[in-house]
Amino acid sequence: MARNQKQKISRILGCLISSPRPATTQSIATALQLEPSTVNRILNGLVNDGFLKKDSTLRTFYPSASLLFPVPLFHPINASAEKIWSQVLQLRNEWSLTAGFVIFYGLDRVLYALATGSDPLTSQYDTILKSPIHASGSGRLLLASLPEQQRLDLLGPEPLHAYTSRTTTTHKDILEEIAQIDKDRYVACKDDYVEGFSVVASPVKFRSRIVGCFFISGRSSQLCAKGLSNLGESLAKHSSLFELSNPAMAGFENLFAV
Repeated sequence: MARNQKQKISRILGCLISSPRPATTQSIATALQLEPSTVNRILNGLVNDGFLKKDSTLRTFYPSASLLFPVPLFHPINASAEKIWSQVLQLRNEWSLTAGFVIFYGLDRVLYALATGSDPLTSQYDTILKSPIHASGSGRLLLASLPEQQRLDLLGPEPLHAYTSRTTTTHKDILEEIAQIDKDRYVACKDDYVEGFSVVASPVKFRSRIVGCFFISGRSSQLCAKGLSNLGESLAKHSSLFELSNPAMAGFENLFAV
């Protein structure tokens, strides 16, 4: 199969997986700027292969159950769900701020749980986080989970892109901030990516390897009023409790090898 064809299939599947309702050939073609005939051929092929379902009456397509819910019930991620949500909800209720949990899967940051706080200001979170790795809490912690050379390769050449006046743009400063994480057990990103928006995140570890993080995010003024260090210390406690009380952590060892 040609690379271009694979890319089209991937984009079509992604479009349907993220859609809140079944979609027509024309709506998918319009969204992805592809020819309707090409989209229709691919869609019907994916139906035949079992990845999609088709409503012939409405002429719409939607993901099959196995595509939309691929992770088995006793997979380590699902086995940890109750404890993840317990910690996230406790953090949200304790601080009245948006709290969440991110899993590091390879070099992807997967938003697994999110509980919104009283402040409506929040980043536009996708399941796979796209926030810049050098200007976000989850990104800094992902960097901290990697060997130094891999960190530098992932960051790319200096100067790093400045999204605001507070964005860290040098490798030296990023590496110094990462080194501080081992001591503090949290990282704070104030106005690094978006002016007026801040994140505090604490790593979750298995056998000394960072496999994810809990975070609190929201309006910078609100986080500063609560105290960034207070939020960080609270997150660190929740992360430690999760590590100690979650027997499914043992299954994480093979999941997150880069």
